[in-house]
Amino acid sequence: MSSSQLSDRPSDVTLAGRLRAAALDFLFPPRCAACGRAGALLCDSCVAAFQPAGGQRCPRCWAPAAAASCGRCQSAPPTYDTLRAAFVFAGPLRQAVHAIKYDGHTAIAAPLVLLADLSALPAGIDAVVPVPMGGWRRRRRGHNQAEVIGRALANRLRLPFHARALRRVRSTSQQAKQPDLPARWANVRAAFAADGRRARGRRILVVDDVTTSGATLDACADALLEAGAASVDAWALARED
Repeated sequence: MSSSQLSDRPSDVTLAGRLRAAALDFLFPPRCAACGRAGALLCDSCVAAFQPAGGQRCPRCWAPAAAASCGRCQSAPPTYDTLRAAFVFAGPLRQAVHAIKYDGHTAIAAPLVLLADLSALPAGIDAVVPVPMGGWRRRRRGHNQAEVIGRALANRLRLPFHARALRRVRSTSQQAKQPDLPARWANVRAAFAADGRRARGRRILVVDDVTTSGATLDACADALLEAGAASVDAWALARED
């Protein structure tokens, strides 16, 4: 996909619409969310530098693994059935995710999802559900990046999107500030609850922007299964290896 396909201007087939979009691009040229270069929301150079989260990985948690399954999943399997991620959380992709998360550049979520390889997603998913954000943090940012990305993914997959199927029932510290993996898992344990009306009997895909340990997605899966979901898979735009 070229940078010309990643413009944030709305498509309009009328001549007046094309002229209006051209005028807007001239007066306020879009800039790459990753490097700041004028011309497109995501420039060709930055897109070319995105690293797909491929190679040999654990089929359960998608961590890099030399064996068929990583040691952690063999000893303590996560609650979700599978976790998949599109990109490695590094370089320009990291900057693009931060632009969504901290700078409010939500328009790049859909182009990023369009660039993602979704071939590893399981079949038979019934609905997409985002990881919820705490109320004070959402008020401060004005949006939930997992919800923005999840909605774009649901649109691409043509699946129902349930933004309120999960909610936080206790406050948690930021996962990135936890000192180690056990602390990450303890931080989000029993932090979520699910709406049974939206979960019961369905195969849910729970979505986050970035995953590292998978602890948050696991805690969400646990809440969804408790509410009656038939199964839960997980997907993140990026994985921090």
